[in-house]
Amino acid sequence: MTTLKPFARLVPSALALLLGLTCAPARAENHALILWIGDYAEASMRLPGINQDAAMARKIAAGMGVRESNIIELRNQTLRRDGISAAFATLASKISDGDKVFIYYSGHGAQVVSPDGQSKCMEGMVSYEPAIYDDRRLEADLRKVAERASQVVMMNDSCFSGGAATTASKSRSMGDAPVAKVYPLSAKLGDAIADSSGAKCGDAVNMKLSRSLEVVRNERGMQMLYIAAAAENEVSFATQRGSTATLAWAACLSSNAADYDHSGTVNGEELRRCAQDRIDTAKGGQRQTITLRGNAALPLSFATAPVAAPPAVAANSATAPSVPGATSAGAAAAAAPVNPERALEDIRASADQNIQVALTAPSTNLRIGTDMLDFSVSTNRAGYLYLLQVGSDGKTFNLLFPNREDSDNFIGAGTFTFPRDSWRLRSAGPEGTSHLLAILSPTAKDIGKGMDRTDVFATAPTTVAQTRSLVVESTGARAGGSGRFGASEVLVIRERK
Repeated sequence: MTTLKPFARLVPSALALLLGLTCAPARAENHALILWIGDYAEASMRLPGINQDAAMARKIAAGMGVRESNIIELRNQTLRRDGISAAFATLASKISDGDKVFIYYSGHGAQVVSPDGQSKCMEGMVSYEPAIYDDRRLEADLRKVAERASQVVMMNDSCFSGGAATTASKSRSMGDAPVAKVYPLSAKLGDAIADSSGAKCGDAVNMKLSRSLEVVRNERGMQMLYIAAAAENEVSFATQRGSTATLAWAACLSSNAADYDHSGTVNGEELRRCAQDRIDTAKGGQRQTITLRGNAALPLSFATAPVAAPPAVAANSATAPSVPGATSAGAAAAAAPVNPERALEDIRASADQNIQVALTAPSTNLRIGTDMLDFSVSTNRAGYLYLLQVGSDGKTFNLLFPNREDSDNFIGAGTFTFPRDSWRLRSAGPEGTSHLLAILSPTAKDIGKGMDRTDVFATAPTTVAQTRSLVVESTGARAGGSGRFGASEVLVIRERK
């Protein structure tokens, strides 16, 4: 039960009830763009298992809450350089304000001399012809997506390396042996040149691309997470069963193993750690380092259920391969307890930086049974305010506001004090710490979905299933809720005898 209980209850006004019933949330969607090239025009550069990657990417998209009708998938000869930009343009045309986006690419990468002379090298994905779809073009196309999307997660299973990696790429075995996903420098793509230090284009990878993505995030205030399959001096690898990084990503997202902080969802850093562990411990595995750019704390799940584990299939099947170690989340896992304070931090990590919310209290040390909790919320935007609490027992989520006594939660920009006259909060224990988070959304949310509403404050146990539901509703990841919202720092309240 709640550790902070009301000592006064008044019947809410008819106007407040009316407002609570008539605020319909704006519809939001999740989208996915899946791009893959295994059959390049140059037959000697074809890659094995890329169709398996695509099937796993579709399952990841579904686990993120993307409907089948919102998945754009393009492959092979449709992905000439102009075709990649056209795919981004199509995606951008489908996005409404606040939507969330998942982008996936599997194929070759390369790094060549920049033709404009302003920079020594340019990196990029290799299109079907082949041609370089370079980082600057990707940045421009991502800006079109970023103009409306509230969150973008991109997984890039390719590499942009040369030098020592070129030797590895000469092995073109299409059997079980891993194949390096790097396109050798040639007249078709460009030449490598050495500077005074002896460095060549192809000696370092990913860095320019990653910085481009970071710029998009800083300028828009959006949430961006870029996940690369290899570090700047490494290649990534493809096999008949699928690419090394994608196999690891799919395995980690189809189980609870990656939820290291027990928050109920998996963020970028947890996925990196889990995938890296799988790659490092794989028998006969190649050296490959998963690399993150952007907001590593961003939760990856847009949905209330984890990614489904891919079924076992034959090596030449177009459906997803089995993933070693992957397990489905059963009823027991869904009912397992979580770390609810970390769940609040997951919500905060998804917030729009342009919507500022501050939560402060004159005192954060309360005597049980005696002291009242008073606090204020300041924001630079008008919107619907929600106050989420984790009780000091660590076993309950409580929606303190809006509540049964006070359902009018629309506020303007400015500073507001709480609780209001119709309800107050007294510390009720047990001894420990409770945690409070303020959320401001431009549209109404159903954050109390699935909670017990029989008392003044809606409450729910801190299970994996309830936590996922809470994060999805709070962040607007479910179709029907806005993906744009602001969130405060998590306020820690100490309750003592």
